[in-house]
Amino acid sequence: MSSRGGDTKRAFLEAAMTQLSAYNFNQIAAPLTVDKLCKAVGLTHGAFYFHWSSKAAFDAELLRFVMSVSNEPTNAADLDEQWNPPEAHRPLDGWVATLREMILANWDFTIHDPRLAPQMLVAVLNDPEAREPQGELYEGVVATYGPLFRDWATQLNLEPRPPYTWRKIAIVASAITEGFSVLNASDFDPQADENGPFPVAPQGHPTERIMTQPEAVRQLYADVLVSVLGPFLRPIEERRDGDQGQTDHDPHAEFLGRLWQRALAQLPDPTSSEDAPGE
Repeated sequence: MSSRGGDTKRAFLEAAMTQLSAYNFNQIAAPLTVDKLCKAVGLTHGAFYFHWSSKAAFDAELLRFVMSVSNEPTNAADLDEQWNPPEAHRPLDGWVATLREMILANWDFTIHDPRLAPQMLVAVLNDPEAREPQGELYEGVVATYGPLFRDWATQLNLEPRPPYTWRKIAIVASAITEGFSVLNASDFDPQADENGPFPVAPQGHPTERIMTQPEAVRQLYADVLVSVLGPFLRPIEERRDGDQGQTDHDPHAEFLGRLWQRALAQLPDPTSSEDAPGE
């Protein structure tokens, strides 16, 4: 392909990326059209179809293009200083609140992370030719964030609660983050009644007030991620001899789950004697 032809292809791909980055949630339901791309580049439909046999073929290459320009880290250590600031490290006591603090502190980094930007395309690419790059992207995101979520938990002295694994946790957390990244780009009014739980924090909560749309998404994201990840994790405990393989019943994990459900519901002190596991 000539240099000029390569420049034309890149112009179409960059125009698509620019348009997608400006999309809000409602617009994502209407995928990019060839007409929009041609207008953005200033070329004809003929120029577009000279390089791609179909819009589906363009979508597949667009996804690969976005993946290629994203600077993926090789491991979680590359992001440790941004995701895990020293002031966020806390002892085991109160780990649910600490995990939420970590999530809130890093929300801005999360929604601007170039590793998440390609996921926006997954919502609009449903053609057969795009399935393979979608799978590659999905595996890449899980591989990137898996060690990161694991580091979060191990810093808090936590481990997966069987039968959950770090991979399963990474898949769930990545999907939630993707969803809220899309929601953050939406144009809903956080003070409108039709938006349900977004406008304010629970009654009596320290942050109770009318929120801006980005703040509402940020707070809800942290609440949801903590709520979902909680049952997947448990404190790492030193087991007595003979207890290493005992995973069918864990009263401490069950008690922890009840503690946190009540905390999320803003109920009174959950550490009552009738709930505590036996000595």
